Order: sequence, then C-alpha cells, then structure tokens
Amino acid sequence: MSKRHSRKRPGSRNRRKSALALARLHRKIRNIRQDFLHKVTTELAKTKRVIVIEDLHVRGMVQNRALARAIFGRGFLASFRRMLTYKCAWYGSELIVAPRFLREQQDVLGVRVRDKRATIVGAGVDVPGVQHAA
Repeated sequence: MSKRHSRKRPGSRNRRKSALALARLHRKIRNIRQDFLHKVTTELAKTKRVIVIEDLHVRGMVQNRALARAIFGRGFLASFRRMLTYKCAWYGSELIVAPRFLREQQDVLGVRVRDKRATIVGAGVDVPGVQHAA
C-alpha cells in the first residue's frame, strides 16, 4: 500500500485518497497491537500474584541487526512494562523488576533465582516454573 501511495503524483486527488487509506491501515495496525498488549497485561495482572520481569538492555539489543527493527520500531517493551506496572497496582499483583545483567545465583531485590525457580526472599513465596533466560 505504501509503494502504491508513493507512485501517485504529488498534489493529486488520488494521492490524497491514497494517503488517507494508508493512514487508516496504520491506525488499524496500531490498534491491533495496543489491544493485544492490553489483553496480555490485564490477564497477567489479574491471574498472577507475583510477576517478575527483566529490565532489558535495549540499547545493546538494538545494536544486534537481527533484533533492531523488531525492538526499536514499535516501543513494545516500554509499553508492556508501563501497562504491567499500573495494572499490577490496580489488581493487587506484585511486580518485581529484575535488574539488567542479572546472573543466576545472585540475590537482587529480594529475588533468589536458582535451578530455574524463583524464591522471593523474606516473603516466603516460592514461584515454580519461572524460567531464567540464559
């Protein structure tokens, strides 16, 4: 659609119509992505008592050419974290942000990750099935 739009003569009525159609398509895609993010974050916040997310090193990930376009273009990670933060506050879930460069066998923010299980130190809560990305 963008290619067809670029081939229209500048200033023509057909180019204006094409620009409107392209804007509608972009808005539709944006709304689909926003809807997906809202549904996923709401489901997580409602069903899980404790959610642990990792503070990713986005600048370093963007330097990887294979990941750059997928990460940088949409602001997905920032939106996901922001939505999860306020929805956890709404629904009473606890959100723990594990810092960057977290190594296994390290206690940070009261979270102890060992053998692919997370234990929240002090709260006595064991969260089975939490996988630590290596």
